[in-house]
Amino acid sequence: MNGEKEMIIANRVREFRQHRLMTQSQLARKAGISLRTLSNVERGKPCQFSTKVKLCRALGHGGTIQSRHLVFPPPEVNATDALDE
Repeated sequence: MNGEKEMIIANRVREFRQHRLMTQSQLARKAGISLRTLSNVERGKPCQFSTKVKLCRALGHGGTIQSRHLVFPPPEVNATDALDE
């Protein structure tokens, strides 16, 4: 990784997918995204806003801000982390 920090974004996509007994392929197809994109999202990689909306809708949570925050919780600011920057 060449000394760079890899950004990890906490989300609950895998949790909701498994709760609905869906495979990654099924969810990716339903959301209209690639399997690779879904895999990256589930591993905490950043994704586009439109991908978040597609995943929320495919998981049955609509596209509202409240539903997006349920699946993709907003990051909490840690005072110690803020001082490191």
